[in-house]
Amino acid sequence: MILFYLSIVACVVCILLLIALAVTDHRFYILPNEMVLGLAVSALTFHISTDWIFISIEDAILGFIAGMGLLLVVRMAGNYFLKTEDSVGLGDIKLMGAVGIWLGFPNVMMVFILGGGLGILHGVILRYSLLLVARKNNEIKVPKLAMVNIPAGVGLSIATIAVFFYVFGKWWEYV
Repeated sequence: MILFYLSIVACVVCILLLIALAVTDHRFYILPNEMVLGLAVSALTFHISTDWIFISIEDAILGFIAGMGLLLVVRMAGNYFLKTEDSVGLGDIKLMGAVGIWLGFPNVMMVFILGGGLGILHGVILRYSLLLVARKNNEIKVPKLAMVNIPAGVGLSIATIAVFFYVFGKWWEYV
């Protein structure tokens, strides 16, 4: 019975951390290592307390590798082609590693797809909020959508919550 309560705590911690990560990334453009580590620890706690019945150890390892690996490749390509140092932040890469442990492979790929769409929506909202501020202040220069700095952690965190409920929707029936 204690494992059941431990799995509940791990789920609650996961959701709260993902919300905190989204808010922190939106406001400060940073994903703190402590929060991301807490997400990974809550994933391991959940999976161990449920005896890995939802995601196998192999899928969790593959999810970790796929989550971090894909963004690492995107970062390297982005840095090369855009001639920049930080096309994708290391916090986003670590976040997707922790998400990969939680959701496993191939579910982490659903987070990438959904998170990318949510990131675009977030960027459009940011750009048009800047447009409204510029109009209010009678400024002529408004940044183009391509120039808006969009924190990826927001879309990825929200997408993770959605996929989390898709994957673990009725987890208590199996515990």
